[in-house]
Amino acid sequence: MSERIIKKYPNRRLYDTQTSSYITLVDVKQYILNGEQPKVLDVRDESDITHEILLQLILEQENLPNGFFSNEMLTQMIRHHGQAMQGMMQQYLAQAFQFFDQAQERFQSDWQKAAQGIEGVKENWMTNWVKANQSLWQKAQSQWWGTPFSSTPPEADKKEK
Repeated sequence: MSERIIKKYPNRRLYDTQTSSYITLVDVKQYILNGEQPKVLDVRDESDITHEILLQLILEQENLPNGFFSNEMLTQMIRHHGQAMQGMMQQYLAQAFQFFDQAQERFQSDWQKAAQGIEGVKENWMTNWVKANQSLWQKAQSQWWGTPFSSTPPEADKKEK
């Protein structure tokens, strides 16, 4: 994952150092979806405030309909935050997300293979259909004109001569 340096100014504006332009949280989200890892630095003291910005992004998304976290999950997170088992919970959640990502990648890969298999079956079916109908067409032409794949009926050949 490539790291993308973003600077946050006191006026709350975010500045992407790679594109030399101001951006929004929506842009930060898009960077993440594109596989980049944002690193947000406070301009005043160069401190890393990535965690704060990511939480802000999650908060914005959670305010939309169909948020990711249920009230029960949020309550549990608050209840367990700061306890001795917090480190273990962080590892557990990180592994759960990693497992989910791997399962999703496998599903997409299997789905693509299945789609390619269907495409291959369709191509084989079309090839076999053309071959089967080709022989039928040859038989029909032999019966009608006496010669398979003749572009003109035999009577037309005789008239031209």
